[in-house]
Amino acid sequence: MDGYSTPHTRDTASPQTYLEHFWFAFCYSSQMIWYGLAGIVHASLPEIRCLQFATSSFIVRAFGQLVRSGRHDGEIEKFLGVAWRDIARNQREGEH
Repeated sequence: MDGYSTPHTRDTASPQTYLEHFWFAFCYSSQMIWYGLAGIVHASLPEIRCLQFATSSFIVRAFGQLVRSGRHDGEIEKFLGVAWRDIARNQREGEH
């Protein structure tokens, strides 16, 4: 693997360089802040149509990206159980 890496970025089913990991984490974290603020506005003003599903849709898309990345099977198992982890793995194997 080219570029600087750390055990956290390298020792997973889908290794990344430091810069790949930085860019992914930075972009998704920035989007989480944005959609979190949208959720706060939605809590007060639920009839603004463009905000009605913005936060939840982002969460679902982000979860799908984490599942497809293959980097978070341990967390999926910890929080959702072995069955969800196996579903995630089977989905990735079916994509190849």
